[in-house]
Order: sequence, then structure tokens, then C-alpha cells
Amino acid sequence: MNICFIAITPYPGYTFPELRNAAAELSKLGYAVIVIATHQANETLQEVSENITIVRLPVRNRWQIETFFWRAARRAKKMNSDIVHVFWRFGAGIVPCVVGRQKCLLDIRTGSIAERTWRRQFENALLQLDSAFFHFRSTLDESLAKHLRIHVDGYIPEGIPQSMLTNIDRDQRQEIRKKLGWHGNEIVGIYIGTAYLRHLDQLFEGWGATRSKNPSIRLVIIGDAIRQKQLSHFVRAANSSLTFHPSMPPEQLWPILMAADFGVAYVPNTPGFSHQQSTKILEYVAAGLPVLATSTPANMRFIEDGKNGWLIDDTPKGVAVGLEKMLHWLPTFRKESLGNQSLAREYAWPRIVQQRILPIYRSIT
Repeated sequence: MNICFIAITPYPGYTFPELRNAAAELSKLGYAVIVIATHQANETLQEVSENITIVRLPVRNRWQIETFFWRAARRAKKMNSDIVHVFWRFGAGIVPCVVGRQKCLLDIRTGSIAERTWRRQFENALLQLDSAFFHFRSTLDESLAKHLRIHVDGYIPEGIPQSMLTNIDRDQRQEIRKKLGWHGNEIVGIYIGTAYLRHLDQLFEGWGATRSKNPSIRLVIIGDAIRQKQLSHFVRAANSSLTFHPSMPPEQLWPILMAADFGVAYVPNTPGFSHQQSTKILEYVAAGLPVLATSTPANMRFIEDGKNGWLIDDTPKGVAVGLEKMLHWLPTFRKESLGNQSLAREYAWPRIVQQRILPIYRSIT
């Protein structure tokens, strides 16, 4: 089976883990895998890496961005792909018109997260329009499919790499914390993700209010899209307790997660985020971390108050109250009780490929 992925994203990159992990797992199983992605400076236009053929298309101007799917579809057709797995962005509907509807799967990872109702409805309508050209479709879960009012043939959830289902001992953990510059008595929370439309100023304000009474807490931010002019404001709001790191590959991220004390899954509790499954929650749980998460319907499927974390309101006061609960509760929390638990294993990428992706592919072929 010859499988071609198409996505407007750098590859391999770290901002689109579902593409990277799905392609890697399918390649390990012996399938011929092609990835058509965007070209970045200093990258080759075509190469074979870890048995995956990577084709990179330039997107240096608006015209090249708007014609990406058309150009990618032509390459996929020339490569005679059996299955063309397309990650949705506006304009994806052209792919089945070029390649053929019976070969194409539209993978919808998110609906619109726009804050204005009219814009959110408009962007979701464009998604529905694109999906109409595909014979096969998938979403993260049933909730997202119902929200978008799209018939799907299966669900492909977010997942975690198999490599994250490992543990480190106490001495290793202390050594990592020392290398990172975390003091022995510091309580470290981790936030993984972007700042785009996340209203992180609310998180940082609540964090700063709590830190004025608990100076030993530190928040580590791992991700991109935080503009330089925002940093000073964020640091002031959080009472100078922030550390920033750019996005990083799983092998670098995992030790940091294992050395932390809890994870933070903060998004505003708005309609746009209500149906967005959080990858970061799965990574926190796999690392054995309790999670401080806003009480969106998606987060509530994974987090239970007082058992594996705390659900909070998306306001500074809500953050402060939840953080106080977390700090009070942490000494009695047994980290070992969550590490590698069944929830994390259920969402490991080898399992997702075998039980979710391949059955959809077989229905296509």
C-alpha cells in the first residue's frame, strides 16, 4: 500500500506531531510512505529519510500558498498513491478533484477557534465545503464531528509517541532539574503550546497572584508564536516566574516533562475550544504529571478533580484557586500512580495506527 500524506506544514517539524507520528509508524510497518509538505530555508526539495519519501513544495508567497493543494495533488497523482491522506486547511477540496475521490481521506484535526461568532461559523462553513469533495473523512472524535455536522468514516485522535511511555528514576529526575536550573525546592509547572488566541495573560495573572504567596513556583513555557513584545508583559504578570523554550522534538521534551511537578492545559473556555482534544494532556498523563486544566468539555473527558488534576475556570481568579489546590495537594500525590497508565497507552501512536488509521485505509482500498 502506497500512502501519501499532504499537509501545509514543515516536515518533520515539531508543530504537527500527528503527521510525523502517523508517517513514522506506518513506515515501521512496511508501508511505502510519502509526505508532501512545505519547503523551508536550507531544506532539500526532495529526500528520503527513515524510509519516508519527503517532497517539499515552496510557499514563499501568497500564490504558492493558495496553490499548495493543487500542486501537491498533481505530485500525488504522478506518484500513483493508493491512498492520499489530506490534513485539512482551506482549499483541500481540490485534492480529490485531481487525484480521485475514492482514494482520498480528509483528516480534520480542528474546527475554527475564532472568537467572533460570525467568523467561526464562516470558517466552519468553508471546512464543510471542502469536506463535500471527499468520499472519506475523519475527525478527532465524535464530539468534533457533531459540532461540525460532518459525516465521518472514523476517528483519529491525538496521540503520544511510544517513546514517551518510559520512566526515569529519582536520581535521573534530580539531575535533569539541576541541568535546567530548577532549584531543589521549586515546584515546576509545564505549559506546552502556542499563545495564539489562548489568552495566556489570564493564566499568567492568576499565576502571578499565587506566586506572591508561594514564591517557590515556576512556570515553564514550551512552544512558539509568543511575540517578543509579549514576553516582558507576561513576565510581569506572572511575577517573574516564567521560563521560555522553543518547540522541541519528543526526545528532548520527555525528560523535561518527567522532571516537572505538574502540567498546565490552559485554553479559554470558548465555543471554539470546546471540542479541541488536547495533546498536551496526554503527554502530561503519560509523564505521570497531575494536570491543571480549564474546564472545557474536551479537558473534562481526561481530567477528574482530585484524582489526576484539577479543573479550573479560565479567569485569573480561577487559575489562582486551582493552583492553590494543586500546591496543597501535590505532597500527597503519588507520581507513580499515573505514569504509563492505561489512558496514556490507549493513545499511543502504534495503537492509533493499528486500530484507527489502518481500518479506514482498508475501507478505502
